[in-house]
Amino acid sequence: DFDFQKDLSAHHVYTAWQFIQYTHKNIAIAEYCANIIQKIIEKMAEKTVRWEQDLFSNFVEEVSSDGKKIRKLTVTTENTPVYELRVAGEKVDPWFLFDKLLRDFFQYAMNSLDSISQIANAGLLANNGKKVDSVDFQRMTFCFAQATYSTAFPKTAAWFDSVSKSPEFQYIEAINNRTKHTADISNKLSMGILGSSNTAKIGPFFRKDVQHGKQEVYDQLQATLDFVKNSWDSFLTVFCDEYV
Repeated sequence: DFDFQKDLSAHHVYTAWQFIQYTHKNIAIAEYCANIIQKIIEKMAEKTVRWEQDLFSNFVEEVSSDGKKIRKLTVTTENTPVYELRVAGEKVDPWFLFDKLLRDFFQYAMNSLDSISQIANAGLLANNGKKVDSVDFQRMTFCFAQATYSTAFPKTAAWFDSVSKSPEFQYIEAINNRTKHTADISNKLSMGILGSSNTAKIGPFFRKDVQHGKQEVYDQLQATLDFVKNSWDSFLTVFCDEYV
């Protein structure tokens, strides 16, 4: 890292370093959100198993009209599982936390791409860079599509073009903007009891004339993380080739 910083300084683009650090941080936060979502589901599943074990240990025996003994289980609203979690000593509804962390996950996934764009702005455009508060992924995609910059930085231009057209990016952008600006998404988290399966899904939603289908939480979060990390690695390769 220190050699990298020195070389950025030697090329008078050291200001890009802060955004390299910020990108690492954004990706780490997105990964943290994904991990905690998984732990929430696992903890709820554990509570369900314990509840079922307690339930089956309390059979009620009755005698039928023909004299046979019948063992019965009774499930009511009063003896259903309690799923409260504790955060900093406070009781938190796991469904609330699940929805919040899903929003945060996609927000920080998008933040990661926006901070990569800040690296390109500071490290490549340098003295011709855009104002820092106006730079995001879409702005830099448009910028590097222009002949002046696509000629000077062809690898970076190709990177922005490829990422922006990928279905992975389009899903990140759509779900992030939908939950920020338009409406909530009906996500589903439910625990199966008495042999039924658990469900953890990101709900379907409509954004800019495109219908996005429901997704399994585990699959979508992992696919998004892989995409962001791979995009970051490939960006660093082209950036190091071209900032000189």
